[in-house]
Amino acid sequence: MNENKMRHSGLGISSFITGLVVATFEFVLLIVAGVIEITDGLQSDPLSLSVIIICLFTGIGLACFSLGLSVGGFFQNNRKKVFSILGFFLNFIVVVSMATLIFAATISS
Repeated sequence: MNENKMRHSGLGISSFITGLVVATFEFVLLIVAGVIEITDGLQSDPLSLSVIIICLFTGIGLACFSLGLSVGGFFQNNRKKVFSILGFFLNFIVVVSMATLIFAATISS
């Protein structure tokens, strides 16, 4: 048996899975917001607008937490870093794209 076989980082796997969940959550949230905007308009229903904004910022917070997990996975010794790198880039893309979306929405209104 090969006892020197490196295992994957648990923090990296957690970061990658959390990143997939957050990315899916944010994508579905944007679709729901678009459907509400087309049918009724978000400005006419302040409750749904508030819920969407809270969910958007919750997703950004979870992505930032997951970024921290991936950075922790970078510093684990004797572990593979593949999922840490994938989780880092996935969560970084989610945070940057959602921040860009918020910035663009703020400027346009």
